[in-house]
Amino acid sequence: MELIIPGACVPKGRPRVTFQHGKAFAYTPKRTREYANLAKVVAISQMNEAHYKIIPKDKPVRILLEFYLNRKITAVPDVANLQAQILDVLEGICYENDSQVTEVLSRKIKGSIPMTKIIIEEV
Repeated sequence: MELIIPGACVPKGRPRVTFQHGKAFAYTPKRTREYANLAKVVAISQMNEAHYKIIPKDKPVRILLEFYLNRKITAVPDVANLQAQILDVLEGICYENDSQVTEVLSRKIKGSIPMTKIIIEEV
């Protein structure tokens, strides 16, 4: 299956901790949450449109991720954090559990229209 998420991928942000009334609360940064929600909506829409089915949990999965970045970007995001964001987004939509993922190839491609191209295959 092949999916394209338009726009620049937002790297997975580290959880933040705040204290209220003497208790610690962990939360995901707003920018990370907003991108994940957008990417999930797009992925579900494209899965339905192409009549793709979720890959069952007994099937191993190979994923190719291509992160197309705007050439004007000065701080190039870490590929591991970009990859983590997309793998989390796809879980439960394209495959049942991230433990199914046995192979991942990720590339950053600078100087193009920002988007994330995703190819998922059963191994």
